[in-house]
Amino acid sequence: MDTSKKIVISCPNCGKKVRIPESDSKLRINCPSCSTLFFYKNSFLGLSKGVVRLLAFGATGGFVGFVISEIFLHSVLVNNYFELLRQAFINFSILGLCIGGFIGSAEGYIKKIKYRMWYGIKIGVILGGIGGAISGVIAQLLFTFLLNIDNANNNFFTHMMIRTFCWGIFGLLLGLSYGIKQNTIGDLKSGLISGLIGGVAGGLLFDPLSVLLPFNDGLISRALGYSVIGLSLGACIQFLQEKSVKNNNKDMYQPLTKKLPANLRLTD
Repeated sequence: MDTSKKIVISCPNCGKKVRIPESDSKLRINCPSCSTLFFYKNSFLGLSKGVVRLLAFGATGGFVGFVISEIFLHSVLVNNYFELLRQAFINFSILGLCIGGFIGSAEGYIKKIKYRMWYGIKIGVILGGIGGAISGVIAQLLFTFLLNIDNANNNFFTHMMIRTFCWGIFGLLLGLSYGIKQNTIGDLKSGLISGLIGGVAGGLLFDPLSVLLPFNDGLISRALGYSVIGLSLGACIQFLQEKSVKNNNKDMYQPLTKKLPANLRLTD
């Protein structure tokens, strides 16, 4: 094991930063600040602990967004195009604010820094909700426009590609909101890339699931599709972030603006 490489983790008891060797093995750690003894493993199935954690936060946000939107829109009858547009606006707003809030809160919650957790929730909910609303309207407009170009081509593959494109826009805006909250140029770039990947993944899975799953009226595919968007967004964000920091990417240490709270990476 190469002990020259170090990573920084937080003590689960006092929250103080502890520098440990980078290793995929389980390590026995004794906190130098509060003397708490704990075990730490940096990977799970080849993914770092940070990636797994943000993956879980994102997936939970997506599923919670699905539940709330289903409850909220369950009794809404769609009789015309305007109501369909309004439904997309509300649905994507709910999904965006839930995923944005959960992913935004992850850093502060994991590191036990309450002000960062509440700040992350606030920014994630606001920007995620706005991004969801914008992308929901754009997605519905594009979906309707493209399907009406040639009704003869309204087949399964066409539906899947249009949905994938539209959900990619949704993910892109969610990733943008995360990058703004993290307040570095590097996090903004990784957020955009990760959001696009997450949106495309959710879009590609939605229609195949709706066909393959028995007794499925779209409910299960929506639940899984929304969860996959959050899951992919969270996992990709953390993965790209870790890679960039490990490679000493200067963008990860360059703030977007001084008007927002500084990234914790710049205050360590």
